[in-house]
Amino acid sequence: MNTPNTRTTTSGRIVALAFIALVVAGLGYLRFSSDAEPFSVPDGAKAGDLELTPCDYETESGRYAADCGALVVAEDATDPASRLIALPVTRIRAGSTDPGEPIFRLNGGPGQSNMDFLEASRFAENHDVVLVGYRGADGSVRLDCPEVESALQHSSDVLAEESLRAYNDAFRSC
Repeated sequence: MNTPNTRTTTSGRIVALAFIALVVAGLGYLRFSSDAEPFSVPDGAKAGDLELTPCDYETESGRYAADCGALVVAEDATDPASRLIALPVTRIRAGSTDPGEPIFRLNGGPGQSNMDFLEASRFAENHDVVLVGYRGADGSVRLDCPEVESALQHSSDVLAEESLRAYNDAFRSC
């Protein structure tokens, strides 16, 4: 007698599926999020340089005065001799003449930007709100991993051992 082929849903499979879904969403966001030119490293720049110019930042409650620019950092934070990259920085200025401590917002997940914060107006009346772009998602160098996209597209069962091995190999290659 043939027994039906059933799969047990384990917490490990659920976590793996959630991780894969986050990666797919992040890669999709990177591919389709922006056609704008990324930031570039100015000639003669060194790690730690920060250049800001006045700008406006759009929030759910309208535009706020801000300072926008780029922070120059080493691509490999453990190797000061590595090439330089530029990360976007935005300081949304507090509306108060006596603002409290600045708020640094860190948001996102794999491949998501840290530069979009419509709710900044909820904090910006009494605090500067600072956004710094993430390596690989914002700025002068974006991480693009066609190997991972290919592994995901060629998988019929995203939780099968063969698929998980293919994802692991693709991430290692990327």
